[in-house]
Amino acid sequence: MKKLITILMVLLLTACTIKIAPPGQEGERISSSATVQLNIEPDQAEVYLAVETNATTAQEAQQKNAEIMDKAVKAILAQGIIKEKIETMDYSLQEQYDYNNPVYEIDAYGGKNQKYNKYFRVTNRIKITVEDFEKVGKIIDAGVMAGANRVDNIQFSLTNQKKLDAKKQALRQAGKEAKDKVEALADSVGTKLGKLASVNENSYDNYPRPYYNYRDFAVAAKMESAPAETPVEPAKVGITATVTVSYEID
Repeated sequence: MKKLITILMVLLLTACTIKIAPPGQEGERISSSATVQLNIEPDQAEVYLAVETNATTAQEAQQKNAEIMDKAVKAILAQGIIKEKIETMDYSLQEQYDYNNPVYEIDAYGGKNQKYNKYFRVTNRIKITVEDFEKVGKIIDAGVMAGANRVDNIQFSLTNQKKLDAKKQALRQAGKEAKDKVEALADSVGTKLGKLASVNENSYDNYPRPYYNYRDFAVAAKMESAPAETPVEPAKVGITATVTVSYEID
């Protein structure tokens, strides 16, 4: 079976140490740490699209937004995405002022007063989770062609089980490296390891944003013929684990 996990071993150059305890306390110990990073092929992607509409009244802005988002969701569903994979992440209605186009009025005394026209902005942001990466570009294009005017982010990630398996693998390798370093140091100074005194771990994951060829979606949506599909390159997910072990010395 093809192995999808590419392993990059990054060993932290942490010096092993020998700690001698004061009389009456714990005995001499030897400790070491090791860090391992695994670069894992992602198995799911999260696409964030949004519809942003402006109007002179709140009701008009809401109505326009609802109509466009309904079309965008239907277009995404037509790509084979099930409804449960589409979630609303944010929805907001905000009062705005057009500061770029001030309006001047003459008051009763002949004075010139500056004011700004008020309008309302509605933003509806959704997340689409997909496991077939070939559909990522199609989802973006379908949503934009239907009226979505923001592509906020594309996040490649791991499903819960794959993330758990990767963290276990990283911890096992880091633990083995830490123990090997302790044994090597003990051997070099002619001593023997006693029982394990303590073990500590720290693990985290890194989700880099992918590179994708960004286009002018507003222009593309007005084209008579469908534009070329948006290319998206999945980025690997980094899983890092650090293990510190401490052994008593016989």
